[in-house]
Amino acid sequence: MAERAALEELVRLQGERVRGLKQQKASAEQIEEEVAKLLKLKAQLGPDEGKQKFVLKTPKATEEKVRTTETQVLVASAQKKLLEERLKLVSELWNAGIKAELLYKKNPKLLNQLQYCEEAGIPLVAIIGEQELKDGVIKLRSVASREEVDVPREDLVEEIKRRTSQPFCIC
Repeated sequence: MAERAALEELVRLQGERVRGLKQQKASAEQIEEEVAKLLKLKAQLGPDEGKQKFVLKTPKATEEKVRTTETQVLVASAQKKLLEERLKLVSELWNAGIKAELLYKKNPKLLNQLQYCEEAGIPLVAIIGEQELKDGVIKLRSVASREEVDVPREDLVEEIKRRTSQPFCIC
């Protein structure tokens, strides 16, 4: 009986590991590997004898996400050494009455900047890159839909105001 209890505990722990990987959005291969280990452990338990079934489920987002900031746009950079350009752009947006911010790291990774927007509920990202600077445009990305458009720098304020004046859903 002690062996069965130990095996049930291993199944419970492996199930938690699989759920954790799913929540972390780990690679499909890694999740499949851990699920295979879980199924092997379950097979060792044998048929259910009126015992509780182990069901792997990840919680679904049933609640609407709540914005944690009033920021309308995050000014981000796609490459290193663009802190000065990010500061210039955020200053322009502030002067135009747009609630904007940037990450206060010298060279933040683009993925980290985008994840910050998702977590904080910031609807738009203005992305500056070397090519955008050469072309005189800013890449404007909708965080919810992940749609990106190149907007001429002189039209950026107007475009952000247009997009943020519409009601939007953070799904």
